[in-house]
Amino acid sequence: MANWYVQDFFAPGWTHQASVLWNQDRGGAFLDDNDFPARPTRLGNAQDHDLDTVYFGWNSEGHAGWLNISHALYQVVGRDSLNPLAGRRTRVNAQMAALELSRDFDWLRPKASIFWASGDRDPTDAVAQGFDSIFDQVNFAGGPFSFWNRQGIALTGTPVTLVDRLSLLPHLRTSKLHDAANHVNPGLLILHAGLDAKLTQELKLELNAGWLRFDRTASLELALNDDDVAPEIGWDLSVGVNWRPWLTDNVVVTAGQSWLLPADGLRDIYGGQTLYAGFVGLTVTW
Repeated sequence: MANWYVQDFFAPGWTHQASVLWNQDRGGAFLDDNDFPARPTRLGNAQDHDLDTVYFGWNSEGHAGWLNISHALYQVVGRDSLNPLAGRRTRVNAQMAALELSRDFDWLRPKASIFWASGDRDPTDAVAQGFDSIFDQVNFAGGPFSFWNRQGIALTGTPVTLVDRLSLLPHLRTSKLHDAANHVNPGLLILHAGLDAKLTQELKLELNAGWLRFDRTASLELALNDDDVAPEIGWDLSVGVNWRPWLTDNVVVTAGQSWLLPADGLRDIYGGQTLYAGFVGLTVTW
């Protein structure tokens, strides 16, 4: 990995980062702590394979005047010697883009964001167009409070996950920790709006609403043997609080409640019930 930073680029207080990351995964079988096969992916052609990809990224964080800006752009290229779902050698060519804009009004910060990860148009051809990360832990579009981001969701009828815990990407991998990146996946589009409210110096409230859809559903249809999976996932709604009783990061209490209201795509896979989850977390640092 190599990163290059430029401060006060375009505007004072706006920092930019250019990145190049090389992911060389030489495969190999692996069993997790429960003795379940974690790699190679047991979906499609479950054979050992090598992955060799390079990520080119441009990210920024900061503000231009009163406007707070966070953004990320990534292009990944390379090759997979035998993608399990495609069942053949593939050339990787995938993209990701994210942008969040916000403005501070005293103790309130409204924000809007968009996230897009490309999906694979034809899972059986020689080009893998689904964006996947090496290892991600995302605080974006609702972050740890959203249902889609916080809860790992298994893909019904298969040994892989649709989306992993603390990830946004529907990567169709056994897990983001053990399995190799998979670039034959449906991709994702999120349109998000939120509000951060600093109720006191110690207590912050977050409200989030996001509309989710798959970029392309062909890989899902192949994995599920279903030729009619709609792209719409549904609404992800969440509320969360962050409490720092001593005004430091030594003790932090986090709690949240989230709901995923299914649209046609999620109903095609799981049925029509609303999914929901709540949590309380305590972080202690010394």
